[in-house]
Amino acid sequence: MNTPIVINPVDSLIETVALQLDTSERDLSNYAVIFPGKRPAHFLRKEIALRISGSFLPPKIFSIDDFIKSLFQSFISEKFKDIEPIDAVTLLYQVHRELKEKLGGDYFTSFDSFIPIGLKLFAELEELKLANIPEQNIKDIISQLSYNRLYSLAEYYRKFYLIVEDGKYLTRSLRYAKVAEQIENINLEKYKKVIIAGLYKLTNTEKIIYEKLSKLSNVYFIYQTDKIGDDVGAPEYHFINAPDTHGQVFALSAIIKKEIEEKGRIDEHSVVVLSTSDALFPLVNHTLSILKPENYNIALGYPISRTPLYGFINSLMELLCSRQGEGYSASHYIKFLLHPYTKNIRYGSRSDVTRILFHAIESNLIKDSSQIQVALEGIEDLDELFTNVAFAVSKETDGIHPNELKEHLKEIHNKTIRIFENVNNLGDYARKNIEVLSYLYDHSTANLHPLFRPYAEAILEVFAQLDNSLIGEMSLDNIEGYFNFLKQYIESQNVPFTGTPLRGLQVLGLLETRGLKFDNVYLINANDDVLPGRGGSDMLLPQKLRESLGLETNSDRDELSEHYFNLLVRGAKQVHFFFEESDKHSKSRFIERILWEKQKTDKSHCYDNYIANVRYKVKLTSDNVEPIPKTNKIIEILNGFTFSSSALDTYLQCQIRFFYRYILHLKEKEEIGDDIDSREIGLFIHEALSNFYRPFIGRKIEYQDLDTKRMEILVDDLFAKKFGEAPAGALFLSKRQIKKQLNIMLTNYQKRILDKGDIIVKSIEDDIDVEAFQVKFSGRIDRIEQRGDHLYILDYKTGVMPSKPDINFKKFDINERASWSDAITSVQLPVYLLMYNIKTGIPIEQIIPAYLYLGENNLGIESEYKFFEDGNERAEVFNKIKELIEKLICEIRNPGSDFIPPDDLNKTCKTCPFITLCGTNWIK
Repeated sequence: MNTPIVINPVDSLIETVALQLDTSERDLSNYAVIFPGKRPAHFLRKEIALRISGSFLPPKIFSIDDFIKSLFQSFISEKFKDIEPIDAVTLLYQVHRELKEKLGGDYFTSFDSFIPIGLKLFAELEELKLANIPEQNIKDIISQLSYNRLYSLAEYYRKFYLIVEDGKYLTRSLRYAKVAEQIENINLEKYKKVIIAGLYKLTNTEKIIYEKLSKLSNVYFIYQTDKIGDDVGAPEYHFINAPDTHGQVFALSAIIKKEIEEKGRIDEHSVVVLSTSDALFPLVNHTLSILKPENYNIALGYPISRTPLYGFINSLMELLCSRQGEGYSASHYIKFLLHPYTKNIRYGSRSDVTRILFHAIESNLIKDSSQIQVALEGIEDLDELFTNVAFAVSKETDGIHPNELKEHLKEIHNKTIRIFENVNNLGDYARKNIEVLSYLYDHSTANLHPLFRPYAEAILEVFAQLDNSLIGEMSLDNIEGYFNFLKQYIESQNVPFTGTPLRGLQVLGLLETRGLKFDNVYLINANDDVLPGRGGSDMLLPQKLRESLGLETNSDRDELSEHYFNLLVRGAKQVHFFFEESDKHSKSRFIERILWEKQKTDKSHCYDNYIANVRYKVKLTSDNVEPIPKTNKIIEILNGFTFSSSALDTYLQCQIRFFYRYILHLKEKEEIGDDIDSREIGLFIHEALSNFYRPFIGRKIEYQDLDTKRMEILVDDLFAKKFGEAPAGALFLSKRQIKKQLNIMLTNYQKRILDKGDIIVKSIEDDIDVEAFQVKFSGRIDRIEQRGDHLYILDYKTGVMPSKPDINFKKFDINERASWSDAITSVQLPVYLLMYNIKTGIPIEQIIPAYLYLGENNLGIESEYKFFEDGNERAEVFNKIKELIEKLICEIRNPGSDFIPPDDLNKTCKTCPFITLCGTNWIK
């Protein structure tokens, strides 16, 4: 037995290993070196090259897992097949179905419901196998629980590994266990030296293996403690608190840029450590862009689930899952069509044709917003759309026929959507995804993206594994099951950025730094929720039970993270910690400890002076909105402008908004949703009430007219016409709520109004055009009815009654312009009163404009808001508002009066669609 070598963090593990090799010889192939991971191998070969200064045969360098594989193969002649976790879940499902006492009882009966619990179960069975615990011990310890939901775990363990061994399969833990059983018979005499370096926190099975190996005369162990002696100075620490990940990366970029300016270059002795992959692409775009590609190296994995290619698959799957009968969700269909990879599928050699076609389809569906579900055949039969697009995209030398565009769309549907309409099993599902990605690669510009190839290779490998795995023959209930399975499986998969060059700045994950020493360390996202992180939520076995079984606990994981953290930072000369402190995030407890040590050394009561706070401000907006002068063209438009109550309301609220909406005719882009939005509900209710009351025009309403069954039939027919015969989900609930509320309106409001006297409906949805103040006015009134001596102008509101009136006369002063916008929310009712008075000549005292708030929880007579019930008071107030309207008209048409922004941007701009144009995005 050789005496183990123990070094401290400031010593280089790589150099220490190199000293154990006889570098006077150029053939080192009779040496074996084992590291925890694969990355140190590159650094060791470089160190040897520097020492030999010439060509050489390197030693056999293994990661721990590769070393165990080589030991296993040295005594096993039979062929075993390694199984992936998802294959193991398939075998576990066989066990699960056979057991009487099942985890979760009858909850995980279907395979797709079992998959998430199966993945966790497999991980913990593997831990138990590495812990080298006899089955009876497992059963005895678990039986001590006060509840027995995990009592059958020992049976899962026993039966699973029986199936694995009978099928000549192999898991990682089983390989370790087999090696532990045979370790005394393993011969390593072919090696002059076997150097095992950097081991820490071994499982029981690993302890058996390495304890036996330690007794061999040619095996040497090198351990690295994370403690430093009193004679060794601490690194130079820098603490940077930034608002978010991008702020950390911006701060790092400034430091790297300064380093380059002062030293000329950054070499492989500097490392950026990413605690999470979130910072990778901000780092690539902002920091690494400072360097030439050959002056940095990335070696870590990036989650497949965060790649744009998976985003394409996700949008396609969401579309497929939205299918009801022959129809798909219109919003998901448009989302899929407008994904950058889909809309850039080439038509011949052109990609613009597909983009124009897809945006035309979007416009067509938006035009008829009642189409919440769409059928592919219905889209393919829009002959007028194909004709218009063909005309728009055809060139003089390149005419395109509408039928060619139709076939182009059909092919896209067939190759991406219809291909999934019948899925037999997971293998079939995987093959169909491969077909879609192959079609995308061959026919879209997606492959021009610089990272498309590594993304595609990683995802294709996932689907190829599924197709060739044991799980491939498993069938799930529906496409939602296949999609949910894919999401769960993809979560654990990464796109490998496995760099090997050892020159320039290194970009690594924390685990990739094991066994390596760097002079300059830049640690990004050093927050406690990441470093050490929150553990335990994905575990089946409680922490106390894990401790009893000798399995890794949360505290063990934290200790492991702390060990690698300490080795990294205590071995450096200079360390920069970047973190975020907010209500949701705090600095890592490891950093807190370092700060506490500095406080003790400096005898300081506060560590705030150690932390540099980064505050970056990207100002893409302006606090000042510039007035818009009225040009001759604008005055010409205003001279012919037809005013409405909504136009005046908009002007009072914001003159700039009035300019964009009514002069430039700009509006927000409409989008298709899965549910009926408030605007659609409003239009539907208006149409339903219009249809209900129209038969009563010119006569008195009778009690029998207010028939709730007739209202329900009317709503059913109108709903079927607009949204389909069998609405489901949110549509169904919306329909039920509309019927309920309109029935309440008839019984609690309309009948009670009728109790007070006769009602004669004069008009429904009456369009009124009049001239006042030398300009034109236009409006549509929902309902006008006669009640005794008064005419009521009713305007339906689908919301609830606001807490404040449209006009606050306590604040309003006709002679003080600044009070108008503050005191007035809307002039709709007085404008309706003005127009109807001018049109009919009926005195103001006899006309009562009112809102009917149909969204009130207790809808009744009180839900009717009148513009002053007393006729004399109404006439007096109306004269004031009439004067206001006249002054507004004069101001709007005055060439010398610019369109100016409101005084209080915070109050006005929050709901405005034009904040980007004004530069007031910061309001939100």
